[in-house]
Amino acid sequence: MSTKTPKKRLLAARERGWERLHWARETAFRVPFGDRIGWTLFLGALVFYGLYWRVDVFIIDTFAIVNALVSVADGSLAIQTVAFGPDHGATPGVYVSEGALYGRNYGQIVLSLPALVVLEAVSAVADLRIALTGLWCVAVAGVTRSLGSFLARERLATLLGSSVAALLFVAGVLSARQLPTGVEPLLALQFTTMVAAALCAVVVYRLLTRFHDRRIGTAAGVSTLGLATVAFWAPIPKRHAFVALFALVTVYCFARAREGPVTSERWWRAVSYASVGVLAWVSAPDALVLLVALGPLDLLFARQNRPLDLIVVGSVFILSLVPFFVTNALISGNPLVPPRMLQSANSAGVTADAVLGGGEGGSAGTGSEPAASDSGGGSGTGGSTSGSGQGTTTGESTPDRLAVVASLVAGMVSSTTAAFGVLLDQFTRAVEVLNAERLWHVFVRSGTIPGVDYGQTGGETIELTLLESAPLLAALVAAPVAFFRRFPAGFDRRDPKTGVDLLAVGFGLALTLLYLPRLPLHSTITVRYLAPMTPLAVYGVFRLPVVRRAVSAYPERFAGGLLAGTVGGLSFAAVALVGVTPGTGMQTHGVVNLAVAAVLGAWALTVSIRSEDEHVKHGATLLGIAVAAMVVLVLTSGLAYFAAERMFVLPYK
Repeated sequence: MSTKTPKKRLLAARERGWERLHWARETAFRVPFGDRIGWTLFLGALVFYGLYWRVDVFIIDTFAIVNALVSVADGSLAIQTVAFGPDHGATPGVYVSEGALYGRNYGQIVLSLPALVVLEAVSAVADLRIALTGLWCVAVAGVTRSLGSFLARERLATLLGSSVAALLFVAGVLSARQLPTGVEPLLALQFTTMVAAALCAVVVYRLLTRFHDRRIGTAAGVSTLGLATVAFWAPIPKRHAFVALFALVTVYCFARAREGPVTSERWWRAVSYASVGVLAWVSAPDALVLLVALGPLDLLFARQNRPLDLIVVGSVFILSLVPFFVTNALISGNPLVPPRMLQSANSAGVTADAVLGGGEGGSAGTGSEPAASDSGGGSGTGGSTSGSGQGTTTGESTPDRLAVVASLVAGMVSSTTAAFGVLLDQFTRAVEVLNAERLWHVFVRSGTIPGVDYGQTGGETIELTLLESAPLLAALVAAPVAFFRRFPAGFDRRDPKTGVDLLAVGFGLALTLLYLPRLPLHSTITVRYLAPMTPLAVYGVFRLPVVRRAVSAYPERFAGGLLAGTVGGLSFAAVALVGVTPGTGMQTHGVVNLAVAAVLGAWALTVSIRSEDEHVKHGATLLGIAVAAMVVLVLTSGLAYFAAERMFVLPYK
């Protein structure tokens, strides 16, 4: 019998409640961010992206996604209202199924619903632009305070950060104009995409911190924060930031499964596959590529592949695919046929006016898109099933049900085989079109590329290659040297670093083969189709021994190069690039960034071959300058080249 009095029992219950609340709060913080550095990177990324957050549709495909979000928020997968874009609604990314219009990337749409609910609630009680400006200013104060704590100047940094944030907020309130009515769905998509991009920096930081130390992880996280191939698209609601994030989460869980106790391995493996399953809901082709890279390496590097392990991993993977299957079944009638495999509304000549029956639709499409494969067979199965049981006896219904199930399974197997067949065909096409000129224009130098239609960009050559967008990646030229130095010692299959390195390379190669036949293209700007692999490429840069030696020994030079390069680059742009056309500005950055990439690559290769420490300190500065070049590109393109007649969320522009 307990000797505690009711008062003592009440106090003990309260204490347990506070402990559980503290544990829940710590878990909610630790799972996405890891520690305070991860949280600072996340906040810093949102502050950075918020500087050039434009309230507009940058690429016409966005109309399909935002109109689908409006309809999903109203409880319908089909587009019921054309709230954004041309009245006809037949923009790229809109597909037809059984007389209804549908969008795509429904996983991205559903993930944006919480942001939409919050934004609509805020706009109901306050001016939305002032509220978002206030949140951005709070984030500025939070980043400043965190940086001050790392430098042992927390009180001073808090005072300065709070003062600057307060002044910015007052200036914003005095100059703010109200945002257009009904813009919340677009803002929700943009904000969710920025969160995904910001988390990429956090995952890269956490992965390299586990493999090496916080100094390396922090430098890699900051580099990913400024990575132009992701940062440029952060406020633009495309799928690329989500694909990059889910690929990173898969790689991180793959690494965790090879660390720690064997008993937790199967669950980390399961989460890595669950990440692939959720990604399929966002973009099925990218998820299939990630699965092709993950599957063989997961089986090869697993410490154990017992039946129970495989059952758990497979079950979790199938459960993660349920939203993807259900969405596809409701739209196309086949769980394995996503909307993008249906016929586009533009090529079918179907408009919102005809489908919705209103007088608001237009009659012509605004863009052209090749017709996707029309998989009508899946949708016919459901229709024939509903009537098959009418007027039958109980004994006859069982074979009918078995036949329906068998037909469904056969259809899923056929669709799966077809999907892998399409992927294999893409890989085959990539090999067939592989040549030095194509690789040069995709990875090294853009300029005016023969065969690329610049008419849709007003004759402006605004697209850049991968190195022109992200000169930091030039350090990977030293990767073969690091590989051959490590090769004689052999590769330990139990070392998670080896498995993660191979997974990063495998995903990068597979993604390149998937999209290479479509590249180069006038509208990729920073080779956005390959953007999801670039955070893993940053991981590869900071896995190089020569880069780790430079950053570990001279972190102040890395920070100095980043700061000086950013200030110098922005100053140069403000003087020399004011009023230039987008094509001229982007190509100027391309040439400058290519020069930075050449110097950085030459340093990394030379020092790796000679194994000398004499010039390591110069490499730390070069790495900082390479990151600064990306930051300058993102800011100038967002605030100048692509800012004409566009409204920004922050009222300072």
